[in-house]
Amino acid sequence: MRVMETGEGAKEKKIPCLYTTDDGIGGLKMEWFYLVPTGQKLRIYYQDTTMRNVELGTPFTDRVKVDSEDSKGTGQVNLTIMEAKLGDEMDFFCQVTSLTDGIDEGRTQLRVFETPDVPTIEEVSVDTQMTKESNGLFSVKSELNLKVVKEDKDSVFYCEVNYPITGGFGMQESRRINISVNYPTDMVTLWVQSPKGDIKEGDTVSLQCRGNGNPQPIFTFKYKECWGTPHCLSTLNASCNALSSLDTHTVWTKNGSEVAKGNTLSLRDVGYDMAGAYVCMVTVPQLVGLTTSGELQLIVKGVPEIMDPENTSLEEMMNSMVVLTCSARGVPAPAITWKSTEMQNVSVSSNYTEDGVVSAATVEVTSDMNVSCIASNLHGKEEVLFSIKAITPTSIPSSNTTNSTVTPTSIPSSNTTNSTESKGVIIAVLIICLLLLAVLGSVLYFLYKKGKLCGRSGKQDLTKEKTSRDNIVVEMKSDNTEEAVLLAVNGDKKHPGEQVGERRHTARPHPGPY
Repeated sequence: MRVMETGEGAKEKKIPCLYTTDDGIGGLKMEWFYLVPTGQKLRIYYQDTTMRNVELGTPFTDRVKVDSEDSKGTGQVNLTIMEAKLGDEMDFFCQVTSLTDGIDEGRTQLRVFETPDVPTIEEVSVDTQMTKESNGLFSVKSELNLKVVKEDKDSVFYCEVNYPITGGFGMQESRRINISVNYPTDMVTLWVQSPKGDIKEGDTVSLQCRGNGNPQPIFTFKYKECWGTPHCLSTLNASCNALSSLDTHTVWTKNGSEVAKGNTLSLRDVGYDMAGAYVCMVTVPQLVGLTTSGELQLIVKGVPEIMDPENTSLEEMMNSMVVLTCSARGVPAPAITWKSTEMQNVSVSSNYTEDGVVSAATVEVTSDMNVSCIASNLHGKEEVLFSIKAITPTSIPSSNTTNSTVTPTSIPSSNTTNSTESKGVIIAVLIICLLLLAVLGSVLYFLYKKGKLCGRSGKQDLTKEKTSRDNIVVEMKSDNTEEAVLLAVNGDKKHPGEQVGERRHTARPHPGPY
């Protein structure tokens, strides 16, 4: 980046932009931008083969002009700012776009200076006393009273006396003195005093610490391990080198997947997910099969990290048992503790794995409650809160007219199935019993009616005269045919037409109740 300076109110300030290209001026697109404090680049000027345009609505709209100088292979575009102001102190960008060479840009920082007013000395008083001695000579004494600041710590003060002599003026200076200014320290710098260059294992390292106050403060050196964040280093760089007389190719892999190429492995925002074994594989492309490798085991230490549970807001039935699971990882391995408003209803079990620790807490829901899972190690702790809302069972009215209610209880599914099957068997047995009773009742009634008829026939035989068999007719009708067959008591079959005028006694089956 180039820096250019100008004074406020200068008639004009030219900012040149040099470029080199095989295209002529007609094949180029040129743009000028300026950088605002927010970091955004705004365009001032645009030029291509068909147009030249100064952007409207910028602080430079009426104060810039652009001219170009082009020769074979090289060229120059000049942005001229007229009547420079203090607010014009900013960065300017020249961007050139070529059909064959692509896009490139240059950056110039413009600095604008303002001519200061005539300086005045404040809070300084000079007292001068002149005394005429008895010998006719004059003695002059002057005192300077100055309110010092910390910037005066390097200032040198002296007194200069000018007096007239023959043919001019003479001058004498006092010795130069430096005054001691005390002020507090507001910044401390720490650096490695020795050894210079790279530091290897086993070296003795000397650290130097200095503050910007006067006098220097009292220093205390402390060593503190990395803690307080999920990782110790935000950026980690590791190198892998193999000596070879031929060109080598280096690849870094983790779990069989390529993560980087080249001798240096650079990891940013190091976290627990990046922990593990990294393998550096060095090969010689010219000699197939010539390879060597090395392994880097990355261990990340820090505050425990709790894996996000699927759900932390639960609704459970009153008096039911709920199992809450909490998984955490960290180095050293974290310990998990549980806290609840009713700890007597919580039982805990933990299991340590390669990935961390998994803890399960079994909670009896007796009311609305909050249960906390806390994972902690020597670097710190992390906590997640489970909120459980207890649901009271609703009342279900029974089939009769009473006001009794049924309260559901938790029954295992296997017991429910067995109970349902038992009820089905009982109902089937009851139905069969009812059918048997109905059949038995029908049989008994039939036998009863049969016995009654038989008794009545006997009485007729004893009390009545014997009736001719030709005068008694039994009529029987079949449900399966429309033909009526008349049988005489003596067994003779007669056609229905032959029985006209005969006396008939018809006996029909009388259905009884079932």
